[in-house]
Amino acid sequence: TVLDALKTVKVCDPACGSGAYLLGMLHELLELRTCLFATRGLDPLTAYQRKLEIIQNNLYGVDIDPFAVNIARLRLWLSLIVDYEDGNPPPLPNLDFKIEVGDSLAGPDPSGGLQPDLFRYRQIEDYFRLKADYLMAHGSEKVTLRQRIETLRAEIATWARPDDGEGGFDWAVEFAEVFASSANGSQEGGFDIILANPPYVRADAQYRHIADEEERQEAIARWREYRQALKKSKIYHTLYEKWDLYIPFLERAYQLLRPGGQMVFIIPDAYNAAKYARKSRQFFLENTVIARLDFCSEIPLFRAGVSNTILHFVRARPKEEHEPLRFRRRGERPDDFEGNVEPLPTAPQRRFGPALFRADGQRPVEAGEAFVPLERICYISVGMVIHADERGHKGEFETEDVLVDAPDDTHPKRFVLGKDVSKWTLRNIRYLEWDTVRAPAHFRRPTFPEMHEAKEKLIAVRTPGAVPKVIYDDDHLHFDASSVGFVPWHYLEGVVNRSISKTARYRWQSPAGDREEREAISRRFHPKYLLAVMNSAFARRWLARRRRSKIHIYPNDWKQLPIAPISLEEQEEFVRLVDTILAEFERHGYPLPPQAAARVAELEQEIDERVNDLYNELVKDDER
Repeated sequence: TVLDALKTVKVCDPACGSGAYLLGMLHELLELRTCLFATRGLDPLTAYQRKLEIIQNNLYGVDIDPFAVNIARLRLWLSLIVDYEDGNPPPLPNLDFKIEVGDSLAGPDPSGGLQPDLFRYRQIEDYFRLKADYLMAHGSEKVTLRQRIETLRAEIATWARPDDGEGGFDWAVEFAEVFASSANGSQEGGFDIILANPPYVRADAQYRHIADEEERQEAIARWREYRQALKKSKIYHTLYEKWDLYIPFLERAYQLLRPGGQMVFIIPDAYNAAKYARKSRQFFLENTVIARLDFCSEIPLFRAGVSNTILHFVRARPKEEHEPLRFRRRGERPDDFEGNVEPLPTAPQRRFGPALFRADGQRPVEAGEAFVPLERICYISVGMVIHADERGHKGEFETEDVLVDAPDDTHPKRFVLGKDVSKWTLRNIRYLEWDTVRAPAHFRRPTFPEMHEAKEKLIAVRTPGAVPKVIYDDDHLHFDASSVGFVPWHYLEGVVNRSISKTARYRWQSPAGDREEREAISRRFHPKYLLAVMNSAFARRWLARRRRSKIHIYPNDWKQLPIAPISLEEQEEFVRLVDTILAEFERHGYPLPPQAAARVAELEQEIDERVNDLYNELVKDDER
């Protein structure tokens, strides 16, 4: 029953610190059990007894810091008596064997639990019973019970770890009642739930918070020795290059789970892309069901100033069709966590691959990882909104008030409305008012100038109907929000603003930043090669299967368009074809006369054939 499940669930925080998450789980389990009997009132004594039962049967915690462990115990004690208003609360329990001091990482791998025989099952039952009795013991009884518990623990250790283990906190022995498999062998031991916000310690940690230089150097030396010891122990398979301390905590949590158990971790968002986390990401991709990922880079969850990701894994093999849930969280305060959430694209875990750990990770396309998503090559955004901003200049001017048909000193900027964007070319050019009191200062959405002034860019109309319509620009054409701009990342090198930082950051902005990589990637693609692909029949078919609207093509629809990573030399043939098409429009204008239109149709057919051949070949190579 549900009540039985709530009474027997085993929850652990292996880096419990002062016990915040254990306290949270206490209240969650209490509330769930209360909901089952909503018609019954919960008097203080009943609340105390139920909380005590949850602490005794459900909650476990370990931390290396004795002071933090004492605080955790104190918080649980206080939670027991908080509802008592008179001066005679029940006695407080001994939590020594529930919240323990120890090194969670250094002990042996507890995976698989214990495999006791009948006699040893009785030992473990006695062990659990003694710890339960100890919970409420006092005086000489407490001393006697502690001695009996320690004696029995030593006996269990002799058969559980005949090789004397590796030292550290021996989970399977200390919590033998959790790790003993069921008597009939139907269920392995282990925790049902592991949750933690583990310590973050960089490989090159300098311990700047320690004022005394000698002590600081000793701390650095201890940390280096500890890293070497963990690596040498062979307990962990995910320690790679300059791994952070939270990496072995993730793997330890996996080891602590029973099959089907679940782990939820709050970790730095550096995990999403950092090289040192590569083995860890691959490990969990292959060995767990990735239930959910919450990307919290744009909301401060803690005061420490670290951006976070929340991982939710299940210890089970992922099924072929399983699709992880992926969400982006935004906000100015932790309280905004529930209020500003954006579902992100997903796909079957096995096909998505490591990219699912990135908020901007591409959904798999026909050729798997053989392609580069367009958003890794170009910054993609809608253009400006040029009517007056309602938040201070409402009604001051409309769009047409700042546009003219011929340039003058007040209207120097070449400008295009989305309705005037056709395939390959423009129907019409307007000129935008600029550097006046109202323009662009009073525009509803002025965007940022570098996007429009880029040396080269592409522009697509947002409402093209069935056929995408994209043009090439190398003359600083400004465009409005009815169009989407594509600026190669390297043309925005050094430009930092809020709009760009929502998409990509430099590593000096965020450890998980990949903007340097995007700029390097973009240099490998000629904009006219991108234009050929974007105006091809392949792109039309690809978008038709994925776009959210039959009328509009939004920036997010374009972002995952797969671009074949061929050499610049190979791209030149596509560039030549595009230049020939553009020359026809340059010569004849829009619309083309019949003969020129026929010539362009032939060139488009050649582009379509080359794109299809190129993508089909890459698909075959990727499958091989």
